[in-house]
Amino acid sequence: MGNEPLAIYGAHNNPRIVTQRGVFTIFGKSLKQMEGIPGNGPFPSDVVKKFEIPKEAIPDPRWELDAIGITAATAFPDLDGLAKELKRNLAYEV
Repeated sequence: MGNEPLAIYGAHNNPRIVTQRGVFTIFGKSLKQMEGIPGNGPFPSDVVKKFEIPKEAIPDPRWELDAIGITAATAFPDLDGLAKELKRNLAYEV
């Protein structure tokens, strides 16, 4: 096992992983945080992006995402995602 992490696509994907374009991360022996890895060694500086959304700002982006078609049901294409979207649309807080 190497020192640096590795992101790989899974061989058997489920609808959530496919929809979210998910990958799996296998961490190496290094104990460095992910934020410290880009720009060091073989990794380009833009390989990892970190976005922090303050808790008080969460309701606004949620409705903006809904407006462009990114909903619980599209991010989680199963009964759980559909249930969360229905609860939210019917004014039940999730």
